[in-house]
Amino acid sequence: MKKIISTIVIFNIFIFGSVIFAAQSVDFSPENQYLADYSVYKKIKPDNIKALKILRYTEAGISERDVSDKSEINAIYNSLKTIKILGETGLSCTDNTTIFSFKLNDDSKVSVEIECEWLVIKGKHYKFESLSNL
Repeated sequence: MKKIISTIVIFNIFIFGSVIFAAQSVDFSPENQYLADYSVYKKIKPDNIKALKILRYTEAGISERDVSDKSEINAIYNSLKTIKILGETGLSCTDNTTIFSFKLNDDSKVSVEIECEWLVIKGKHYKFESLSNL
């Protein structure tokens, strides 16, 4: 009887652990969420930003700008955090992309990519609305 109870307890612990692990690895859809509340973008906070690089890809080529002024970094952060992610779209473009690459205090990087009028997350394009002009 003790063996059966032990087996049941171990089985339940295994199942419970598997469910928790699976739930942590699932990345839910970003639709109808604010960018600042979704996935790795939660890590971008004004007090956690070490540096910001803005990359612009256009027909004329690539331009790159390092932003070091804290008030400008905060203004850009405040603009990006107002983005509400809407539905996925199959549209894309190749001649107008802006990437905001945040280097965080732990030296990790989190990038926000806007291609034409769509937000790109993990290779998928989403319509979005924002309270500010980006």
